[in-house]
Amino acid sequence: MDGMTTAANRLLLVDDEEAIVFAFSQLLKAPNLQIDTATSLQDAVNHLKNNNYSAVIADLRLSGSTNLEGYDVIREARATQADCIIIIVTAYGGEDTAKTVSQLGADYYFEKPVSPKTIKDLLKSKAVYP
Repeated sequence: MDGMTTAANRLLLVDDEEAIVFAFSQLLKAPNLQIDTATSLQDAVNHLKNNNYSAVIADLRLSGSTNLEGYDVIREARATQADCIIIIVTAYGGEDTAKTVSQLGADYYFEKPVSPKTIKDLLKSKAVYP
């Protein structure tokens, strides 16, 4: 992994809605925590190839369509970040979606709305949030 930057506590937030990315990054902001954001699948893939993350928090629909590009985020994160925690948050979930994200390698699944405190508490319990 030459050229990759590392951070003990570094998060990647992936959502096509910039307001959600901004709000979550502000609410999760903490000392000794670096938060990167991506609003498209390509942005997320670029971040995942160039950085090490302790956690990835991603929406499933990234282009405002019915495409579930979040599945590709899970695949890429699992391929490049074997030890990171992958959290999926979606407004378009259900039992089948939960099963699929788990099979792809996501660690946690939440349906929107989910509070930043819930995510923060989960990250703290996994020692990836300061």
